[in-house]
Amino acid sequence: MKELALQSPAYHLLCSIPVVGPITAAKIHAEIGDIKRFPSVKQLTAFAGLDSSVYESGTFKANLLRLR
Repeated sequence: MKELALQSPAYHLLCSIPVVGPITAAKIHAEIGDIKRFPSVKQLTAFAGLDSSVYESGTFKANLLRLR
C-alpha cells in the first residue's frame, strides 16, 4: 500500500501535515481516493463524518451538538 501511495502527489501532501505519518497518510489516501471528486471541503468533511450538526425543530434548538 505504501509503495502505491508513494507514486501519488496527494500522499506527499498528506505527509506534510504535522502528526500525519506515512501509514496514516497512506490510509487516508486509500480511503478518500481521488480528492477531486469532492467539489468542496464541506463535502469531504461530510464524507469523513466530521461535520457537526445543530439539531433544531420548530422553536426548539439543542444546546449541545450530537455526533451522528
